[in-house]
Amino acid sequence: EIAAAAAGKGTLPAQAGERAQKLRNAAGQMGLETEPVDLVTKARRAAEELRPQATEKGLGLTVETGRPEVWARADAGSVQIVLQNLVSNAIKYTEEGGVHVRVFRENGWAVLEVEDTGIGMDPALADDLFKPFRQASEGLGRAYEGSGVGLAVTQKATEEMGGQVDVETEAGAGSCFTVRLPKATSPEAEVTEFLESVDECLVV
Repeated sequence: EIAAAAAGKGTLPAQAGERAQKLRNAAGQMGLETEPVDLVTKARRAAEELRPQATEKGLGLTVETGRPEVWARADAGSVQIVLQNLVSNAIKYTEEGGVHVRVFRENGWAVLEVEDTGIGMDPALADDLFKPFRQASEGLGRAYEGSGVGLAVTQKATEEMGGQVDVETEAGAGSCFTVRLPKATSPEAEVTEFLESVDECLVV
């Protein structure tokens, strides 16, 4: 659910509907083009765009990185959609505490984590989160409304980029979404490697 407005006070139905429609459009064939994408830059941009919604609810919103750059082989637009979906969801379903975005490398992956201190859910129902138009809050009197397509789009985009998305959650204790994408080197490093390979071929 990419609806940026928080549930309840301050909700902008027209804006939420417009964003939901964008997600429905994104749910079609994406035709992604992969290239080196710096996840640190993307995470910081998403956090800045959504910080007003977090501030309005009195929530903290942090971005933690272990290094200045973390490069993934991905589609830049899709990475931004994934981050916006996960961070806006985290804000939407959190009333106290905050949202923490982490970017790091792990084995052959470039990793994004979005963790919140929100309502969470029964882990047995977690797989339903990635089904279009399903609401984790259906069992909570639908206290939180949304279009229900954001996480399905997140999963689709991640898988089309050769990655995977997982969730750890507990009712009343928040959720942590982890997106793993194939790691990459920076564009500059790729050019250097290419030139070195050309030189080797010429020498041979």
